[in-house]
Amino acid sequence: MRVFSVDDSRNSAECEGQSGMNITLTPAQKQQYREEGYFILRGIVPPAQIEALRAGVHEVMDDSLTGKRPPLRWINKEKRIPDRFGGMLRPEFIHSAFVESFADGPYISVAEQILDCPVRYGLFGMLANGDGQPYVQDWHRDLAPIEGDQQLPILERGYRVYTQTNAPLFEDHFLTIVPGSHLRVTTPEELAAYRHAPAGDLPGQITVETQPGDVAFYYSNLWHRGYNPGGELRWTMHHAFLRYDAPVYSHEGGQREWITSPGYLEGLPAVVATLMQRYVDAYPEGELPDLRVM
Repeated sequence: MRVFSVDDSRNSAECEGQSGMNITLTPAQKQQYREEGYFILRGIVPPAQIEALRAGVHEVMDDSLTGKRPPLRWINKEKRIPDRFGGMLRPEFIHSAFVESFADGPYISVAEQILDCPVRYGLFGMLANGDGQPYVQDWHRDLAPIEGDQQLPILERGYRVYTQTNAPLFEDHFLTIVPGSHLRVTTPEELAAYRHAPAGDLPGQITVETQPGDVAFYYSNLWHRGYNPGGELRWTMHHAFLRYDAPVYSHEGGQREWITSPGYLEGLPAVVATLMQRYVDAYPEGELPDLRVM
């Protein structure tokens, strides 16, 4: 296990779960999130952090290829093009650049303002495409149905519980969304278009275009899809945060064992350890609840 020393200079506010980069959202940003389900902070991640993350991914790939770390999923192993990389904070894959970006970036501070509540860890991974291999998802909502009587109550519940971020390491124009589709039922026009071509165009869709340094915050029950038909290079950091008092749900289960492994939490910066401990504290006994079901 790789253990990272805690920076004792971190103040008590950070130990309560505040990010090292404290961002105050504007009323316009909060309104956009409510009405459209997303907003983008431009140029908020420093270039040095972007470079450190790229180098960290390369080091993990090198270590995986030489047997120092477990195998990764690959799009093209010979060309060193990784597939989607989940669990970047797991002990076997953790890297100082990943931890520091999580602790010092804008993610936690902004997520707490979106949810109006302290938050806990949900996930940290990297979305990845490349090598000319097309990647085209069907339109979907991550944790809510696209039709039926339960749409609205499930959408409204999830909106109060969790938020996600995309933070690209290279130019990213691969997330397509329908703004404003996150807190309403699917329209007849959307459903007809989806049934005709599940990965085709939908009315009102836009492409979320981001550059290294930008962070897109969004509620993933928007109608959305990953759309990279040309198989262009994509390395985008991907985070999820939930209210600290939300139980661990079925889609995020299975992480308690490695979070509670000996020495893991003690080796993290206090702000990260706090969010991970909140995940452990929120783990219910018995079957994990499903956010897709009321």
